[in-house]
Amino acid sequence: FSFIRQVTVTSFPLLGRLFLLEIGAQLVCPVTIGKGAFRNLPNLRVLHLGNSKILQLDLDAFVGLSSLPVLRLFHNSLGDSILEERYFQDLRSLEELDLSANKITKLHPHPLFYNLTALKSVNLKPNWISNFCQTYLTRFQGKDFLFFNLGSNNLYKT
Repeated sequence: FSFIRQVTVTSFPLLGRLFLLEIGAQLVCPVTIGKGAFRNLPNLRVLHLGNSKILQLDLDAFVGLSSLPVLRLFHNSLGDSILEERYFQDLRSLEELDLSANKITKLHPHPLFYNLTALKSVNLKPNWISNFCQTYLTRFQGKDFLFFNLGSNNLYKT
């Protein structure tokens, strides 16, 4: 646990060898992640921002992380915007995405999800998703999922 309130592009010097960054479980709310906050971490493979209760992300927070395979954003009250907006636009190598316990109510991914061709694992449990539309699921086409968890969401199909 720590007390980080804000992460910006100047928060980290160029750390070309950093592999794993865990800055989740902050004891302050909200935690704000600014535009290109992790740009100076080109070889980052695991980014753990989970369990901060309230996380505020700039739409370009993950720009520069094109080699990142694992992103953990669980339990951050991110809501529907985390799927509906372009947050993951630069994450071409993303394989594992944990969005569990984020108060997401609908499975409506941004069209850019179609470009996340390396995506193998998505965790969306437990959220508040009650239904999903087949039209929006086409954005997950072309993926070779090993794990897609929608447990504890009270689903029905429309």
